[in-house]
Amino acid sequence: MPAVPPLNPSSWSFEPWTPDKINQMIDSPQIESHLQEIYTVLASNVTINEKLNALIYFESIIDNSNVSNRLINSAFVQLLVKLLRSVKSPGVK
Repeated sequence: MPAVPPLNPSSWSFEPWTPDKINQMIDSPQIESHLQEIYTVLASNVTINEKLNALIYFESIIDNSNVSNRLINSAFVQLLVKLLRSVKSPGVK
């Protein structure tokens, strides 16, 4: 298995939130905006490393059950399935 690159927040077009902020904002409209920012990176034509970096961050925020429950019923699932099917990089898969 290839090595996972370290998180590089400077490459993101969004500001990462701490787990505490995720918990505080889970029922607010701002959570939808934040998730949309992540979705945009994953759905865009960026490098594999940028997508992988965003996925690592995404993985860190879905540890919260409220966040994961919200995402399971969103367009994220379809996007992640599409990524799995189209991306050849073992690191992303």
